[in-house]
Amino acid sequence: FFKNHRKDFLELYGLPPGAFDIPFQVFYNEIFKKQFIPQQVGFLKGWWPHRHASNVLVLHFSDMKKDHTGCVKRISDFIGVNLDEEETKRVLDYTSF
Repeated sequence: FFKNHRKDFLELYGLPPGAFDIPFQVFYNEIFKKQFIPQQVGFLKGWWPHRHASNVLVLHFSDMKKDHTGCVKRISDFIGVNLDEEETKRVLDYTSF
């Protein structure tokens, strides 16, 4: 997977080309700690104050893995969409991990 999607992965996380072609310690200190972590923390810092707003739904990936069906239900309730059993099954199939 990674071999075929390396460029997409780097772009998705804002990492420079060649980020994985350097020694791990250099990658960790120069890219992961200085770029990736601040980017992710900045994202969370930006949304965290809004987590209780009526138009924001915060889900944790581990919760989606533990209770996929329950999270789909939470999302559909949040956006005001009533899914029947067949629609729920299709959504679960399309969003499986």
